[in-house]
Amino acid sequence: MTKGRAVRWRRLSSPSTIYKGVRVSEDGDVSCEAATVYRPAYLKVPGADVDPGNLLQLAAHALRQSVEARRRIAEKAAVTRKRRRELKISSTAEAIRVGKVLGPRTNCVICGRGLADQHSIDRGIGSECWEGVLQRIEDLRASKLQEAA
Repeated sequence: MTKGRAVRWRRLSSPSTIYKGVRVSEDGDVSCEAATVYRPAYLKVPGADVDPGNLLQLAAHALRQSVEARRRIAEKAAVTRKRRRELKISSTAEAIRVGKVLGPRTNCVICGRGLADQHSIDRGIGSECWEGVLQRIEDLRASKLQEAA
């Protein structure tokens, strides 16, 4: 399952059984606090026998789902961060284009990192973000020239 640590779930369920307090130890031993089996007539049978093989499969499946969900969330967060950064660069480039002064500042207007370089402090934008702003200003100038032509 995972190397070097135990994994726990409050509840795991299969089509016919609900397991509560499931724990898979570092060496692969499976335990659970309680199990309830649902018969076809939907009668609860508390204290049912626990099938370690089925429980281990459920635990592995739940762990894979958890890892996959975290991966999807991280991908979505990366896309959101990139979109927000592009919006911030665009608004900053537009502000500079119309003559707004953003500095002096100790933190970058775009990413919020601390500024140490005197040029960066004076303009209020870090050197890494400044490259993106310059590119966006050039793009804005090019689009204005195309509109004028």
